[in-house]
Amino acid sequence: MRTGHWGNAVDGGTLRYALSELERVSSTVGIPAPEQEAAAQLYRRASDADLIQGRTIEGFVCACLLVAVRDSPTTLPVTTEMLLEASRVDEENKINNARTALVREFNDVQIVPAGPQDYVVKIANDVGASNNVLRHVKGLLKTYQQTKGKYNGANPKVTAAVALHASFDLLDVDGRPTLEQLGRAADVNATTISKRKSEFIDAVA
Repeated sequence: MRTGHWGNAVDGGTLRYALSELERVSSTVGIPAPEQEAAAQLYRRASDADLIQGRTIEGFVCACLLVAVRDSPTTLPVTTEMLLEASRVDEENKINNARTALVREFNDVQIVPAGPQDYVVKIANDVGASNNVLRHVKGLLKTYQQTKGKYNGANPKVTAAVALHASFDLLDVDGRPTLEQLGRAADVNATTISKRKSEFIDAVA
């Protein structure tokens, strides 16, 4: 069972541990240096504001990384689930509590909800999609968003899986995954993907 370090009066050792954990988690999930630095700066601000007092350091590290990733001009396929798996946080609500504290304390901090583009790379890699398919999927998602707006509140994992399924159909490439394989990769029901595909294709046609 993973256990976290709890924030107390911040000293040099505690900050060094936090920044070391930030670097370790970033390396594990592939977060680039600019976003790492942005997350580290936000963590220092949170530390100076005593936000970490009584909360887990690891939860704040993950929350700061999530803010930096969502605020990045580059779309990075990093989700809360990935950070949870890579970190020493044992419960997702510890990351969520830290996120809430950051947003409440700092007016310039916002966390954009995850969209299909945040999941599609991982799902594509898990089912062995080629770079050509992935490029096509990203184009479909862009067209779908322009047509439908902000994805109509649909589950982003479902939309990402539907876009992949549609791309394999439209490109007619070999080695296409089954609905069950897509469902497992996206952690969604295969039947839901099938039901959503025709509506998705109509929207991007």
